[in-house]
Amino acid sequence: MPWTTSLKNSRHLLTAMGVAGLVILGALLVYPALRLYVDAPITPATIDFLLRRDTVATLRLTILLALAVAIAATVIGTGLAYLATRSDLLGRGLFRQAVLLSYFTPSVFLAFAYLVLMGSNEGPVTRLLRGLSGGKLAVDVMSPGGFVLLGTFEVVPVVFMIVSNAMASLHGELEDVARISGASGLRTSLRVTLPLALPGIASAALLSFVNATALYGIPAVLGVRVASVAIQGAISYPFRYDRAAALTLVLLLIAGSAVIALSVVLHQQRRFAVIGGRWRPPPVVRLRMTRLFWSVLAWFYVVAALVAPYVVLLTTAISRRWTAGPMPGNLTLDHFAAVFTDDVNRHAVVNSPLYGVVAASLGVVLGGVVAAVIVLSSARWLRAALDYLVTAAWAFPSIGLGAAYLVTFLHPPVLYGTPYILILAYLTKFSPLAVRSVAAALQQHGPELREAARITGESAIGAARRVTLPLLAPSLIASWILIFVPSIHEVSSSILLVSPGNETLAVAALFSFESSAFEVAAALGVIAIVETIAMWALIQRFRGAGRLRVLS
Repeated sequence: MPWTTSLKNSRHLLTAMGVAGLVILGALLVYPALRLYVDAPITPATIDFLLRRDTVATLRLTILLALAVAIAATVIGTGLAYLATRSDLLGRGLFRQAVLLSYFTPSVFLAFAYLVLMGSNEGPVTRLLRGLSGGKLAVDVMSPGGFVLLGTFEVVPVVFMIVSNAMASLHGELEDVARISGASGLRTSLRVTLPLALPGIASAALLSFVNATALYGIPAVLGVRVASVAIQGAISYPFRYDRAAALTLVLLLIAGSAVIALSVVLHQQRRFAVIGGRWRPPPVVRLRMTRLFWSVLAWFYVVAALVAPYVVLLTTAISRRWTAGPMPGNLTLDHFAAVFTDDVNRHAVVNSPLYGVVAASLGVVLGGVVAAVIVLSSARWLRAALDYLVTAAWAFPSIGLGAAYLVTFLHPPVLYGTPYILILAYLTKFSPLAVRSVAAALQQHGPELREAARITGESAIGAARRVTLPLLAPSLIASWILIFVPSIHEVSSSILLVSPGNETLAVAALFSFESSAFEVAAALGVIAIVETIAMWALIQRFRGAGRLRVLS
């Protein structure tokens, strides 16, 4: 029959797409990783370096701080997700948007803001606490405790998104049964809601830990020596690529162990299933007398993680001297003018959104193709190979990926000194986000509509264009945003790969910070946040228009 022949052709097409994806991912990830360890092999001297007391202390501190960040972010993110999705929290809809908006805050600028707020000498919060305690309470954000605080702010939005989706998808019938049996709201949450959401919570915790081990912008600003900062130091003059490769390998082993644990958790998630009738959302939990308390607590987090950093960046950017604050005689727009008169900063303002747009667009195409093969292909070996490479790309530390690209593309084809090396690094690191998002959407919609289109005579490409793509449009747009936002804020690999004329916003801000130009760094932060939110708003508007066209 014609449609069976077309089905066979589609299988061949999926196999060809999968092989192409393997080649691309191999060139983007496997080849640079191998080249790093070929050009900078691990020798007995490198082993001695790893066993040195200061190196062991750095790695131990990295793991301990990452664990602290993961625990704090999981507890806070899960609590906020519960309040936002399951309770009658005051301003619940606005609160959810505010927490998601904090995802757009670049880590470098978050650290700048809190350095101004809670610096050891001049920070207003530091002075306030010192005054209230009579000089007994000393708070300094430039410490491991500051790393945990800001790392938690950095990771909580990711936990919030994962756990919110897990809790919102629970079947309401289960909680109804518990309540009919006489269980209180608290008991129902502890005995029903949290156990069912536990796989998502565990996944978020492991993701938080992996992200925290590779953070660079926050420890670089705060002066906390963790593994990522040590890798950057090893590649600075005098160049010790072997040490950078060894530290990258340790971080990769740590991330790999967490990914293995994550795969076990996700496998266990299949055991939780609801067999019943039509799905309906779980009931809203009434907080009653504690509603005001939990609302104040939740909104305090928004103030600390979102409002305070934005206000500090803006007031610092418009102050002649940041230590004097936004007083009438201390206001100026000269620092914004300085951004556009300095070559490095001017390039950064243009380069970051441009590189982000290109990386996000390429990432959606690559991620969509790879996701289609992983979900639809009948070749098990191909699905497994692609899934492994996607997981490896996500787990590879950004600072280590930058080191690998630096070593690789100093040789032919020479890409160092061009924008392409940055775009490829962003594509490699963040395209797995598109793969996971699109794959989940493909699994959700099922094959029935595609098969119906094929039976009516549509080709594989025609079925994809007329059926699959319209259904995947929201997921593809979300994937584009998921790649664009971290690309425009990325600093871990960018700090190693930038060159004159190709600076990015986060790196230019670090340069300004190192030269004590806090006000200019704050102006760059305001510009970065405005660019990101403007692009997000544009995409949201485009998505709304796209939905109207599909529905019509």
